[in-house]
Amino acid sequence: MLQQDDPAINEIVFRHRPLDEAVRRDIARGRPFGGATGPLPFSRRYDIALAPEPPSQVVDGLRRVKTKRQADRAASAADRTEALPGYARRALPVRIDCPAEVRAQFGSHPKFANRLREAGIVDSPREYIEEWKPAESVLSVLELGPRLFPGREAEALDVLGPLVRRELGGNVEAWAVLEQLLPTFTGTVPELVVTCGAIAHA
Repeated sequence: MLQQDDPAINEIVFRHRPLDEAVRRDIARGRPFGGATGPLPFSRRYDIALAPEPPSQVVDGLRRVKTKRQADRAASAADRTEALPGYARRALPVRIDCPAEVRAQFGSHPKFANRLREAGIVDSPREYIEEWKPAESVLSVLELGPRLFPGREAEALDVLGPLVRRELGGNVEAWAVLEQLLPTFTGTVPELVVTCGAIAHA
């Protein structure tokens, strides 16, 4: 969502209490997370104290970075030149502001993928739709797509559209089954859609 560089979305994310303090500082300062040129406007009506930023040469250097995209490229290049130490490689990927390029360099081991999932890190709408559960929770997030992540909405439709048309289509009974199963269904969205289609056609 932060990659949209939408001030209204940034304020919604800022109010999310579990958010990392470093990310909150960047939002409050108007730091772009996508391709926009900063600083982005940020409302000062939120009387929320931010944790002090630890002084260091690294932080001083990062302050000279004008956009999040520049920081992403710099971090990715640094890791390729000299691999980050073990703790950093474990802690960095589960931060929401970790550069996608750096996260991709850390491998694809199932344990690594599981840690990302536990931290709520999603690589794409396809991954979210096909692997995350329960279906009701996933659909409630996708419903916000036009407002919170309009740039990725088309990807979600590309995944769901053909499946829904094939399994449910205009079958009123299939949609009725979906309405009944949705609140308690523990599987993924594709599993839900296929199940409803199968029940309706049985």
